[in-house]
Amino acid sequence: MNSIDDNAELSKWMEITPAGRRTSSVTHDERWRDLHMHLWQVAFMVRWNLMEKSFGRALGRAWIILDPMMQAALYLFLLILIFRVNDSDISFTFLLVTLTFWRLHANLLSAAPTLFTSKGPVLQQSSFPARLIVYEFILTEVAFFCINLVVALGVILAFGVRPNLLWLLVPVIFLIQLVFSSALVIFVGLLGAVVRDVGPVLVFFVTVWFYLSPVIYGVSRVPASLERFMYLNPFAIIMPAYQAIFFGGVMPSAWALGAVFVSSLILLVLGLRLLSHAQHRIYRFL
Repeated sequence: MNSIDDNAELSKWMEITPAGRRTSSVTHDERWRDLHMHLWQVAFMVRWNLMEKSFGRALGRAWIILDPMMQAALYLFLLILIFRVNDSDISFTFLLVTLTFWRLHANLLSAAPTLFTSKGPVLQQSSFPARLIVYEFILTEVAFFCINLVVALGVILAFGVRPNLLWLLVPVIFLIQLVFSSALVIFVGLLGAVVRDVGPVLVFFVTVWFYLSPVIYGVSRVPASLERFMYLNPFAIIMPAYQAIFFGGVMPSAWALGAVFVSSLILLVLGLRLLSHAQHRIYRFL
């Protein structure tokens, strides 16, 4: 009889709360069922967002393809015809690829201040976990990014860029970028729920960040006197890694990427812990 009780107790989860340690009455099987349900909910919301934001509009599908290509063409026009910059690191394919990866980070960060406030009724009127709001938002933007990336790869292949084995490293670099961006999304989202003026300030910050990152130019254009300050920017490591793989055919710095990944992962874990502790406190600000 005691062994049955012990097994039942072992099937429960131990949780650490601000008030101390307590044993949850939720079993492992119930946890797995909740996880399955949450995954289904997130997948449904992502599909709904894709339909609502793009596929429900007359030009939605075309705009997903045309928007990054139009931006790349615009910057190419400005650099070559206005600023008279015409070197090997300035081309339509170069700009299209780098802008595609940057746009994911910019879109995530720019919309993060309203992440929780836009879902205020859902969070206030139900027990919907706040972390699922984060997952839904990030996965929706990743889905749009994947469409843009397929288009960009098709264009650069059509322009004569040939794939090589180093392209297999692109998902690794993308994972590093996504971990970094996701960590910032959590912190900015929580801050935006408390301070409503974060949005306009962040838009300006992201714009400055764009021009301080080697997105529309190669890192070789950065003056030597500024290089040590440039590498404080994670995208001064991430973007040249993409450029090296797609257009240089050389291996990017594994040590530098590893340092960005470790620091980003630590930041993400801290953000998730902060979100878990703050979930029941942000309702008053929504």
